[in-house]
Amino acid sequence: MQGNDYTVIKKLKRIKSEGGITLITLVVTIVIILILSTVAISVIFGDNGFLQKVQGIKDSAQQSIADDTEKTNLVFEEYANLMAEDMGIAEPGIPGGAITFEDVKWTGNGTATVVVKTSSTGLTLQYQVNSTTGNWTTIQSGATIQNLRHGNKVYARLYDGTNESEYEVKEILDEIPPIVTIEVTDLTWDGVQLNVTASDGQSGLATSGRYTYYLDNTKKVSNNTSSYKYTGLTGSTKYTLKVVVKDNAGKTSEVSVIITTPQRVITVESKLKEGDYVYFVDKTGVRRKCAVLYGPENENYSSYGIQIITMETLGQVTIGTDSESSYVGNDYSDMLDYFNNDLINRLNEEASKYLNTTYAKSARCVGTLPDEPSNNDQYNILNTGAYPMSEKDNCKIDVDKLVELHINDIGTSYVLASLRSQKSNDTQSDVTTYMIWTSSGTCWMFLSVDPMYSGSTMYYTYENTFNIRPVFTLKEGLKIVYGEGTSDSPYVLEL
Repeated sequence: MQGNDYTVIKKLKRIKSEGGITLITLVVTIVIILILSTVAISVIFGDNGFLQKVQGIKDSAQQSIADDTEKTNLVFEEYANLMAEDMGIAEPGIPGGAITFEDVKWTGNGTATVVVKTSSTGLTLQYQVNSTTGNWTTIQSGATIQNLRHGNKVYARLYDGTNESEYEVKEILDEIPPIVTIEVTDLTWDGVQLNVTASDGQSGLATSGRYTYYLDNTKKVSNNTSSYKYTGLTGSTKYTLKVVVKDNAGKTSEVSVIITTPQRVITVESKLKEGDYVYFVDKTGVRRKCAVLYGPENENYSSYGIQIITMETLGQVTIGTDSESSYVGNDYSDMLDYFNNDLINRLNEEASKYLNTTYAKSARCVGTLPDEPSNNDQYNILNTGAYPMSEKDNCKIDVDKLVELHINDIGTSYVLASLRSQKSNDTQSDVTTYMIWTSSGTCWMFLSVDPMYSGSTMYYTYENTFNIRPVFTLKEGLKIVYGEGTSDSPYVLEL
């Protein structure tokens, strides 16, 4: 019995002898004694009791001592190994000695070199690239390993003829991104070109997808072309142009530039089309309504340019003599020269009187060749006795276009500056007739030559005055400031 328990019993006996105890008091007292006994036993002997905790402290101390001893042994073992390696001492059968690599050097063509050395003597230095199996290559200490590329791993070892050492590894890495500069050219309201200059002295620029172009962080294209033309832009708008250049190591350099497109300018090249109407201020200062005869969409645009024709006649030219004449003789060369050379020039000179060089670079009479208006040898000799309208020699180019655009009839007849000759099939003579056409379909005959007429020549001339219709070739880059291009609202041109 525990001492405390005995003391309690003694107190109970004293209370009883004094006559102050009751049955209820006795029962309560016994219950208290039992509770106290149970708690004491649990504190000392329970799963988490005092004795269990003491045992845990002991076990933990023993494990800590064991861990410290193992770590100490590992440290001493590693130190001993390092000492042995520095002193050239190795385990029996394993060659000893240090192997070192120098810094990687790039040759500028995507390849690199590295120097390998060893402090060991009497052993063979060997290496392999990207493998430790297969044949090893023998190399002298301090020699250079060449033709290496980004990502290669160079393995080196020492060999005594039987055993080999642990190998050292050198990884070939391109750690420098490309060098990139950019230039902006050809900036217009709707487009711009970005030119890129890039270089990479290590692994080299990527063999594919070298340049990636962006517009406001939206990818446009990825290719190997060092320039890109951005199109479809809007005038007076700010854009960010960016290029990302990649090398063979996957490293990238990003360069960007912010540009603002100029205000949109509508030019004759970008707006005019055949059949549109424009106002043209001629040399006399009068504003004339004209129609586009040949526009940028024409297949001959490169040689024709943009040509406009007046919607009215301007100027007159008189052709022929003042009366019908008939001569017999052999001196008609002056008359032939007049038709062969002078007639076309006279008509073009009359058109040039209205040429305003501020807006146009040339003028001609309708009916001449669009790209060779001064050609004086454009007539044809036809072996037929009729004068069909379908046989309008070179003036047919202009006439066909006028009819196509429905601008041939302006209410006034005008001359077509194209000379036509026709040779008769008459067996009794060999007559050649020279003539010109008008817009009304009239063929005017001015000279008839008959060498069969007793060996002489007979010719007739008829004087007549003709209206002309000028054609102007516009200068490049003229602006369209307003107008709708219709007959009622022609475009207005400005420098």
